[in-house]
Amino acid sequence: MRGGITAIVALGLFCLTSRLASADVFYSTSGNGTGLATIDQSTAGSVVIGPSGFPGTFAAAFAPNGTLYTIVNWASGANQLATFNLGTGAAVPVGGPFGVPFMLALEVSNGGTIYGGSWGTTNNFFSINSTTGAPTVIGSTGFDGVMDFSFDSQGTALAEEVIKIAHYFLLG
Repeated sequence: MRGGITAIVALGLFCLTSRLASADVFYSTSGNGTGLATIDQSTAGSVVIGPSGFPGTFAAAFAPNGTLYTIVNWASGANQLATFNLGTGAAVPVGGPFGVPFMLALEVSNGGTIYGGSWGTTNNFFSINSTTGAPTVIGSTGFDGVMDFSFDSQGTALAEEVIKIAHYFLLG
């Protein structure tokens, strides 16, 4: 990954979606973070696939292999990495709890590395092990309220922040 993290104002619209490359369907969390849904790009129609089985399941990020990752229980001490079953909407936990409060932001790079971001008291940027679910601190985001990440075509991580627009250099 090159560059840094750029914060983009969310402007009150909080809808975390993830798109599998070359598909005409977006996957989105639903039901205030309790389920998984699809959104048809051509009609904008949505269909709830099913419940995740956990509260606070707002994040959604596809890995290059087609696995859709999420974070369950984001606002509790029991927050952890999980994968969505695309047929049922059920979230299947990976490993144990993060041990990091308020881990909400989630993205997977084109190389398959999972990244997470916390807000509130830690405001950190993490890599997350896809097998154990264990987070490793990369560094501080430098701001509070990170909502989501994405990568541009050069591999620079972009972050949505609730309050301001700024550029933060985290990785060389």
